[in-house]
Amino acid sequence: MRIHARAGDRVAALRQFHECERILDRELGVAPLAETVMLARAIERGGSEPSAQRTSTARSADESVGDLHTRHGDYMKAIASYELAREKAASAADRGAIEHKLADVHHRRGDWDDAETHYKAALRGQDDLALRARITADWSMAAHRRGDVVRATRLAEDALAQARRARDERALAQALNIAGLLSGDRRKLEESLALAGRIGDEATRIAALNNLALALARSGDQVRAVELTREALAAAAVLGDRHREAALHNNLADLLHRAGKQDEAMRELRRAARLFSEVGGEEGTMQPEVWKLVQW
Repeated sequence: MRIHARAGDRVAALRQFHECERILDRELGVAPLAETVMLARAIERGGSEPSAQRTSTARSADESVGDLHTRHGDYMKAIASYELAREKAASAADRGAIEHKLADVHHRRGDWDDAETHYKAALRGQDDLALRARITADWSMAAHRRGDVVRATRLAEDALAQARRARDERALAQALNIAGLLSGDRRKLEESLALAGRIGDEATRIAALNNLALALARSGDQVRAVELTREALAAAAVLGDRHREAALHNNLADLLHRAGKQDEAMRELRRAARLFSEVGGEEGTMQPEVWKLVQW
């Protein structure tokens, strides 16, 4: 990671980090060490070494376990791990970061009131404008999925304004993604995609690929929509986010069905159903909102 970063290739450095995460998760069932995470965050922000001021934001073991459970879709276990991490958090900044992650898990589950409570807690006392922008963008997406168009639009506008004032590329890529989704402006989605790719933010790049694919499908460009969805799906599999991987299989099935490729569509639909049935952390319990994930 350091070699790539010092050579000016942040994308390769962050790709190396995600590969580290994937292998550790697959082979040992653990997350990267706090020092590795801090290095990745520093590179993501444009540096090559973590600053001394960021040592307090290193993830605890409980938080790292929560991250793994979130990617696997074990949401009840993720919530329990994050709540333990929040109890042990050393600073308000650390607690705010964990509140943001708790909000994300409740958002994924469709627990809208709980998600909103945690988004508010994450923003409380948060003076980092870039982080405020990212939290606000996520809250906007939750409001959109809940069907609250007015609030979603207002929050998206706030997130975009904050990201631009902060001059933070990661926050801007995330805010452009939700703003483009809500407005139907493909240029914003394309800008989010290009920016996320340049800085190595794979999660936002996957989201922008998916949302741009859906926008292209609505305009009739089914071929390009399938290409982008396949690209997003390949990246999501590497990242290891099973819930969003399931959503992409489902979206791809819809696109292939519209294109008349019924056999391929059914294969993708079966893959989606299998993954969706494993996500949520409550075995045997049907969770409609988990299955409704289409855009993010």
